[in-house]
Amino acid sequence: MIQQATDPLSDVGLEGFTAGTLVGQALKLCPLPVKRLCLLQKLREQSSVFDFPLVFDPNKQQASQQVFRVKVTDRGVEDIR
Repeated sequence: MIQQATDPLSDVGLEGFTAGTLVGQALKLCPLPVKRLCLLQKLREQSSVFDFPLVFDPNKQQASQQVFRVKVTDRGVEDIR
């Protein structure tokens, strides 16, 4: 169920939502039946999610240096300031 703009804010599950969005975007780029190699390649080719830049490197596993607070509503992802 999509959270309505008037519902109380919750940041529970944002990381999972973001990971799911990345996988969903990659899956759309692979022909059926989806092969593991295609999925991994398309995941690595993604350069951003919700305008947040991504860099994939097997030797560097660095989290963001900033905390971005957003809310996901029926209108999309919105900044919380």
